Amino acid sequence: MRMLAEEGALSAGELKQRLGLSGGAVTGHVRALREAGLVRVDNVNGVHGVRRMVSLGEERLLLCFAPERRAQEGYEVEIPVGSYVEHEVRPTCGLATAEGFLGQIDDPRYFDDPAHFSAGVLWLMAGQVTYRIPNYIPKGKRLKAVLITQEISSEAPGVCGDWPSRIDFSLCGAGVGSWVSPGDYGDRRGLHNPPWWSDGLNQYGLRKTLRVDARGAYMDGERIGGVTAAQLPLRPGEPLTYRLSVESAQQGGGLTLFGKGFGNYGENIAVRVEYADA
Repeated sequence: MRMLAEEGALSAGELKQRLGLSGGAVTGHVRALREAGLVRVDNVNGVHGVRRMVSLGEERLLLCFAPERRAQEGYEVEIPVGSYVEHEVRPTCGLATAEGFLGQIDDPRYFDDPAHFSAGVLWLMAGQVTYRIPNYIPKGKRLKAVLITQEISSEAPGVCGDWPSRIDFSLCGAGVGSWVSPGDYGDRRGLHNPPWWSDGLNQYGLRKTLRVDARGAYMDGERIGGVTAAQLPLRPGEPLTYRLSVESAQQGGGLTLFGKGFGNYGENIAVRVEYADA
């Protein structure tokens, strides 16, 4: 599926050669994927006759193993990667929009450029960026959970898949936990990167969801801290501040955030705030 997404339509023979499978195995897999609506098979006239070309039927697939639950009271907002309200940045660092780099790379001064709001990707070796999440919780309700989904990776000079970085997360000024990013990925091109984005730059991150609820803080279901939603020092009507920070390290480190128009997902930071009766 990833091969078809990156290269477009391929013939059964090409799939057989690249996957190292027999013709019968490829035919069986393609038939199953076609019946599921995940790939499309078209007959195309070629120099040596008709070729059966296989291409993607769907670009995304969501698997939900949990039972359907009653919808929670809440709201959702998207936060552009470049819309931080505070920052402290040390090189290597930089920002980019769909059109190009914002100023000079490795120069923290450009993080103050008013155009930073249009950035779709940012990176820093050490420091922090802080975002503001609007507070639409009605009167008489209490915060129940906050879910924040972002595409994130480490920041290496160049790229390095084995470049662990401890990234700390805080909400409303309270540290909720840390997660170690495995690396800074450049083994293949990010699916949404603009044409001008060099292959030698970090290409994509991991799509991670931070959740803080009544049990504590979790990253993709793995517990990273004990601070609960009720313990967050949130005042009525005030926004929720969300901070990501990294410290300098001799080996590894850094932070890259991919937003709209970049990385493998091309999405802004997605936030869901859930509330319940006080």
